[in-house]
Amino acid sequence: VPINRAKFMITELTRGGRFKIRWRPADDLDFTLAGYRILQRGSLAFVEPNVRPAPLLGASTSPTPPHKSSNNIEPNSNTVNTTIYATGLYSADWFDTKLLVADQDQVAYQNIYDFDGGQDNIAIFNGPNEPSRLKTAELQFLSNDRGLTPGWLKWIGGLYYLNQEAGFDPFFATVGDVGLIPGADLFPILSDLGSDAGNGPVNLGAFGVLETNSYSGFAQGTVSFADWLGFTLGVRYQEEDRFLVKQTTFAEVLGTGELETFTYDQPKVKQDNLSTRATVELRPLDDTLVYLTYARGFKSGSYNIVTLYTVPEYVQPEEVNSYEVGLKATPFEGLTFNTALFYNDIKDLQETKLSLLSGGAISAENAGGARTKGVEFDAVWLPFTQWNPGLVLTGGATYIDAIYTDYQGASGF
Repeated sequence: VPINRAKFMITELTRGGRFKIRWRPADDLDFTLAGYRILQRGSLAFVEPNVRPAPLLGASTSPTPPHKSSNNIEPNSNTVNTTIYATGLYSADWFDTKLLVADQDQVAYQNIYDFDGGQDNIAIFNGPNEPSRLKTAELQFLSNDRGLTPGWLKWIGGLYYLNQEAGFDPFFATVGDVGLIPGADLFPILSDLGSDAGNGPVNLGAFGVLETNSYSGFAQGTVSFADWLGFTLGVRYQEEDRFLVKQTTFAEVLGTGELETFTYDQPKVKQDNLSTRATVELRPLDDTLVYLTYARGFKSGSYNIVTLYTVPEYVQPEEVNSYEVGLKATPFEGLTFNTALFYNDIKDLQETKLSLLSGGAISAENAGGARTKGVEFDAVWLPFTQWNPGLVLTGGATYIDAIYTDYQGASGF
């Protein structure tokens, strides 16, 4: 799809292919092998006007008319995604066993965009190699209708493994003219390079590759005490370690070959977590479900893998305690109605920011706490189920009240 924006002709191109094979050698065995490969090239998402530049750039960028995008370089983006995954199911008389494995290799390369969003030669970001390799395996044990457990008990349990290596290998922020940037002395690297950095251009670069190993065990069961009453309890235990495979920062004055390198040695981070879930289900009528749910969620802590002048910062894990009460009902034929009240209490909320000082990459920080609460509903109505069942009316609404309860030293945008 060619799009003429500013002075560049932008083309978005996607090519891909996929395959899927299923094999059933016996009634109780089922295997599936599948995969795909997708190549994407373009730059549409990278052509954006910097309509609200931060103070670091605001005094030096030239204003542009509303609804106009301007760049002094041609933006570019390329990705290749290759994924293979397989499942195997063995249906025994006592319970089912399922194995799921996947291998994903995604590489983004030559990702270039103009950070200042204008014709001024201030800052250009270039990611020549951004790999992300992910391997997962999951073993599940599931109850079935023929199993040893009674019909009033449904359950699932299993093990999960994840290995990922991802990051920037490397990443560049090219400063076209350091003299144009107010507050350029914020970069200790530039002052260390001497007067040659005064007029630029200068390459600020970083290697930041993070590896993750995660191991989990989980189980969940649902007990139906009666046709109108059910109870679900789930638990998941997780152990995880994360460490920076590469963590080097450097600066180079283009044309002089001068290079300054800083290597950090951040420790491996180990963390574990126990997450739980409990739900009570009531069915006072045949077509009505009332439920009450509590769940504890967990998002792992991690390192900010790109930083141009400071030690890579560790971001604490995020924890959420969630409460919800809801109703799902079909009061009469043709109408389905769902509504819920929810409340989430969040500790160490992981917020993201985009900053020149982090190489223009997305980095994260912790807000001490946050709270969200609200109500939502949706409905589906077939007004003429007999005369015109193809006519369907849908509607829904959500109201959310969200606040930070603690956010000391918030960076903002």
